Amino acid sequence: MKKIAIIIAFLSAGITANAQAVFNPFTDERAFFEMMHSIVIIILVFLASSFVLTLIKLFLDDRLKRTIVEKGVAEGVIAQLLPANQKGKENSLKWFAILTAIAIGLTVISFYMPSGLYAATVMIFSIALGFLGYYFLLKKLR
Repeated sequence: MKKIAIIIAFLSAGITANAQAVFNPFTDERAFFEMMHSIVIIILVFLASSFVLTLIKLFLDDRLKRTIVEKGVAEGVIAQLLPANQKGKENSLKWFAILTAIAIGLTVISFYMPSGLYAATVMIFSIALGFLGYYFLLKKLR
């Protein structure tokens, strides 16, 4: 109980010590830039770590499959232990189409420099075209 009271006291002291005018980070250009910079760094770290973990998982799954085949285990046991991952190829194809479309959209934006809503419209259309390309490519492969 004492710890909770001390934590609340310190938090309230911090709030009262920071009694300043209302601050809106979206109107301050420098604060908005720093906030977006931090968000982009967090997203990039997440994507990089996710990529590395996926590669490790694929490598270890492949090594496990090879070891099981070398031991001469029955196919039924292998099918139960390692279910086929057909969605993995479709998922990677989807991400390839979407990221390629985003790259094309960002390239168009950098060449023509639209502002505000127009840039968002270009990105929305490029992502929509990426999904459309994914749909046709998946239809062609099936």
